[in-house]
Amino acid sequence: MKSILSCAVVLICMVVSGAQATHAAVIGFTGDFAPGNWTTTLDGGDGYVNTSNAPISVVIASANNSDGNARNTDFSIAMPFTGSISFDWSFTTSDIIPVWDPFLVGIDGVYTQLTNDGGSQSQSGSYSVSLLEGQILTLRANARDSFAGRSETTVSNFMAVPEPTSMAIFGLGALGMAYRARRKTKA
Repeated sequence: MKSILSCAVVLICMVVSGAQATHAAVIGFTGDFAPGNWTTTLDGGDGYVNTSNAPISVVIASANNSDGNARNTDFSIAMPFTGSISFDWSFTTSDIIPVWDPFLVGIDGVYTQLTNDGGSQSQSGSYSVSLLEGQILTLRANARDSFAGRSETTVSNFMAVPEPTSMAIFGLGALGMAYRARRKTKA
């Protein structure tokens, strides 16, 4: 039993030291996730990304240039390490109903709408996902009509946690189980 406990301690130390050597958890739009590392893409509309409140939050706004065309405002980044991303979002629109200016999250070009088309003009929520290094994360304000008002979505409490950190938590759990098993055999 002593050898299992020793192996667990060595494994945890290796995982934790590997996590510290490569990437640390990122809180806010800082470090690898600072606004300058993201790409803003406007496809012809007058949408915008406001990073003036970073590292606390960023605002992604949909187009409202009255041309009647669908337009996207994208804020994208290639994931610098394997791990999980989480954030809170707060959406408001001056359009008649939110169906015309939804907020979406994309991973490698596959989008998930976070806002509710039939919901109120003010909505909020939280989002989290695990990503592999190199995957593209996109925060998108979509204007389906670019008319009658824009939406603004504030993204805050942004956090990125590298995968080795979760492995360290798993290792600590294994260590606890080994210690518990050892105590039972002594009793």
